[in-house]
Amino acid sequence: MSYITKNLKQAIVYWGNPAPSGIGYSHDEAVEILGRWEERQELYTDSEGREQLSNAVVYLAQDVDINGYLYLGALPVWSDLLAHYAATMDINKGSIFSGSLAKTYDRGANELVLNELTGSDAFSYDFNFTKLPDDTSRYIVYLDGWYEGNPAHNVKLQIYNFETPAWENVTGDERDFPDEDEEQSYQFELSNPIGDYVSSQYGLQLRIIHLPNGSAGHYFHINWLYLDTAMMLDPTDVASYPIRSFKKTPNLKATDFERKVWL
Repeated sequence: MSYITKNLKQAIVYWGNPAPSGIGYSHDEAVEILGRWEERQELYTDSEGREQLSNAVVYLAQDVDINGYLYLGALPVWSDLLAHYAATMDINKGSIFSGSLAKTYDRGANELVLNELTGSDAFSYDFNFTKLPDDTSRYIVYLDGWYEGNPAHNVKLQIYNFETPAWENVTGDERDFPDEDEEQSYQFELSNPIGDYVSSQYGLQLRIIHLPNGSAGHYFHINWLYLDTAMMLDPTDVASYPIRSFKKTPNLKATDFERKVWL
């Protein structure tokens, strides 16, 4: 390992996997990597064979993509942020066995327990999230609870699409909430872009639904339910630079590679 490779200690944000779009490139979500960033001008040859003068030179321990972006600094922790709880709950089919919607706002001994009915579409409960931020591009649903029923029964999480308009499954799984005998922690990342699913008037609507036939004496437990809103950092949000050239060479002992990037 060379001196440079051993001293990759600066936090750098990287946007990779560039794909041509109408006005430039789209990229994967930003990730934080380690590197050595030197603010200096240096002549280099770009991917089209032209000599250019760099804005900075960066040393990394991983390969990167031409037309990706780098930014000197740590990735902001967006998702510690704004937990949103359901403002209201609508009972389309079923009933409350015990508790109330307020019991879903924090982890605790008390919970909201919902009944399952005998027959088709054995329960259907809508949770309505309002006053969501306009600039959010990513939503994650967290639910601590469990379905106490039958292993063959099918309980799904759905989201309302205001454009189609129709309810859609959040996942392609047969069951989002399989039968359990104790509390589980579930996490669902919602479709991105999220715009079709958020209304300025109604917010975002989630449905927990039992399909098709059910039996009385089964229950859906919710101890904690919230929607986490997270921004996806874009290269234009910060002082980032496009990757213009990338060189990968074996180190002196040929045990690894040194990676040099010109911005």
